[in-house]
Formats: sequence, C-alpha cells, structure tokens
Amino acid sequence: VRMAGSPLPAAMIILVGNEGSATGNLTSDGRFKIDNAPLGEVKIAVNTEAAKGQMMGEMIASGYQASKGGSKAPPPPKFVDVPKKYHDPNTSGITTTINKGSNTYDVKLN
Repeated sequence: VRMAGSPLPAAMIILVGNEGSATGNLTSDGRFKIDNAPLGEVKIAVNTEAAKGQMMGEMIASGYQASKGGSKAPPPPKFVDVPKKYHDPNTSGITTTINKGSNTYDVKLN
C-alpha cells in the first residue's frame, strides 16, 4: 500500500465481498498478506486508525526489550494518516477481484 508514492508503515486492510470479509495488517514496508480472503469481487479499505493501537504496543514492547538489554530504544516509526474515505470499504472506491490461489494487488492512495 502506497500513499503519495511512499509505503504506509501501518494500517489494517479490510476486504469485503459477497462471500464474507477478511482483515490483515501492513508490515513496515507497506506489504500485506490476508489469509482466507473472500473470492470474487471485493471492496478494500485501508484503515490507519485501527492500526494506531497496534503500533503503540509494538513501540512500547521494543522500548522495554531495549531497556532490558541495556540498549537504546529504536526511534518510533513515522505514522501516516490516510483520508477517512479509505477507512471504509463502502467509501474507499478501491476494488479488485480475488481468485483462488496467490493474488497480488498494489493499493495506491492519493
């Protein structure tokens, strides 16, 4: 997932189709993998609000681990908010077709 050409560091990805829904989280390089994605036409949401809590937990855990080992905590990753229209699959305007097997889809946000 890219926003203005740069990978998003954190977001929840939501897929909604006629056969159900599924979610997954971005990795720090903007990639995602969603197991059990519904097949067929799906709407996609990129929800950065949902990822804030997870990102905070990871920052706290890495700071704790660094302090136990006597090292300095890594700097926090830069958080990027996306426009709220992308948070909901019904308003994002992003769709794709999921086929059985492995699928690749690049999500580019304005």
